[in-house]
Amino acid sequence: MAIHPSHRVTIIDVARHANVSAGTVSNALTGKRPVAEDTRARIMQAIRDLGYQPNLLARGLVNQRSQTVGIVASGLDYYGPSRTLIGIDQEANALGYALLLDLLHSPMEGNVDGVL
Repeated sequence: MAIHPSHRVTIIDVARHANVSAGTVSNALTGKRPVAEDTRARIMQAIRDLGYQPNLLARGLVNQRSQTVGIVASGLDYYGPSRTLIGIDQEANALGYALLLDLLHSPMEGNVDGVL
């Protein structure tokens, strides 16, 4: 199945490619309902074939969660801290989270209302 390069791959595209319903794809991705293992395997192969990436904004609207991890950092002039952030970003993305980074350029004393 050819997907137009400017077309963002959706679960409908994945469903068509795997010959299942969009609801079945959704169930396989969320785990809300059981999906037969052979069906799940076809869906996961379709995801790989098409390069499907979940829309984190849409998922956040449905789940009422942002799926975002925030990091406030300074002193990233050195290789070590920046490599660490790249690793955190890659792992967050693999788990379905986005990374929000804010770099501090001066002391923050008295400038932060709260940090969790």
